[in-house]
Amino acid sequence: MTAEFHSRLAGDLDRFLDFKRALGCAYIQSSRALVSFDRYAAKHGPRRGPIPVESLLRAWLGRIEGRKRVTISLELGILRQFLRFRRRFDPEGFVPGRDWGPGPVVSH
Repeated sequence: MTAEFHSRLAGDLDRFLDFKRALGCAYIQSSRALVSFDRYAAKHGPRRGPIPVESLLRAWLGRIEGRKRVTISLELGILRQFLRFRRRFDPEGFVPGRDWGPGPVVSH
């Protein structure tokens, strides 16, 4: 799957996927979460100025009411990886803590 990104984070998202794939990760399922976040950021993010990653991420994680905690935790984990990667180039970049997750989860 080739991900197409359109938000102001597109370049960083492309570099992140290239990095993960260079490590041998297929990153197919995870790239879907990144595409979803990118679409949300393109639609709801500002056209200029600083990118409010924290508020965009919080709103994106809560975009669908009634989602299972395990799904939210998985998506948060993927975005945390991306944001940690992005912090390499922006030392002041936001990375959510583990406390952002919905708590212990069990998948049945």
